Amino acid sequence: MLRKPGRSAGLLLPAVGIVLVTASCGVRPAPAARAPAKPPDSVARVSGVVAASPGCPVERPGHACAPRPVGHVRVEARDLRTGLTVSTRTSADGHYSLRLGKGRYVLSVAEQKVFPRCPEVIVPVASLAPVRADIPCDSGIR
Repeated sequence: MLRKPGRSAGLLLPAVGIVLVTASCGVRPAPAARAPAKPPDSVARVSGVVAASPGCPVERPGHACAPRPVGHVRVEARDLRTGLTVSTRTSADGHYSLRLGKGRYVLSVAEQKVFPRCPEVIVPVASLAPVRADIPCDSGIR
């Protein structure tokens, strides 16, 4: 048996439509909370090269092989005081660059491969002067 909608149902339908249209217009989700960005004048540039050596299987006296750049790997800097980590990727020629505030950091190469094997490097950032921190890796060539 079908019932014919009453007068209240006829008034309710347009009201629901108005509420839906009003609720969906101009409503945006609140932005995610972020840590306040450090102003550019309170950070130092930490940069360097990630390179693996030896660069070739056989080195002869007077004909040393240059270290090979390790490109396209992630370099992480972990603040020793807070534990916060920032990261970047090396370019094809092994260069990387990070902007870090004053403090002590552990630089590490986050790579899933066995070689190159790269040790962690501790870097103190005591002033806003640029800091050079190369990361020497073991290529595994013997």
